[in-house]
Amino acid sequence: LGYEDFELLSPPNWEKGLVLAQRYTLSKRISHGAMSEVWRAQDSQTSGWVALKRLGKQLQHDQRALRRFFREIKLLEQLQHAHIVPIYQVHPELLFFAMEWLQGQTLRQYLKKNKRLPLSKITQIFLQICQALQAAHQQKLVHRDLKPENIFLCDEPHLQVRLLDFGIAVTTEGTAITSQHGGVGTAYYMAPEQLLGTETPQPAADIYS
Repeated sequence: LGYEDFELLSPPNWEKGLVLAQRYTLSKRISHGAMSEVWRAQDSQTSGWVALKRLGKQLQHDQRALRRFFREIKLLEQLQHAHIVPIYQVHPELLFFAMEWLQGQTLRQYLKKNKRLPLSKITQIFLQICQALQAAHQQKLVHRDLKPENIFLCDEPHLQVRLLDFGIAVTTEGTAITSQHGGVGTAYYMAPEQLLGTETPQPAADIYS
């Protein structure tokens, strides 16, 4: 069965202290947008932190949004790579999934604090982004939204990059979470053919970004 075949439960209002799936205790909402929101939660089975991403409450009865959300889960499950944020557990009936809890900052936040980077740091970040994209492209996936906000720099002894948010990814055959036409993405980082929506995006569009 696909995730779409699960019987959806009436999701509770998320708030600090709520326990989900008898396992995850919500701590704090980290981010939210038009489509989804992300919370930090404690996992009672590991005593560690995880990130929970759920479909926005206003979209939980929108069939198109549901298809997009479940497709993102499927894409992330098949992309097992050191520089792509991994999924730990999926709860489709409650419209959320658990991911690795990342400590650090986005590349956007980092660049606001560091206006000029040494070439060695640029190379270190750039190569890891390329490795993540290579893994996606080998699975015939185009990210379509590569930008500093979707690149995370982890606080570790050696800088580790994670590529985030495959919510508008598309296959090179044209199977998209959202429509592949009409300039889906972030305009400032989009390749011309993606901005115009004249053809199915290919890996070259990610490289352009």
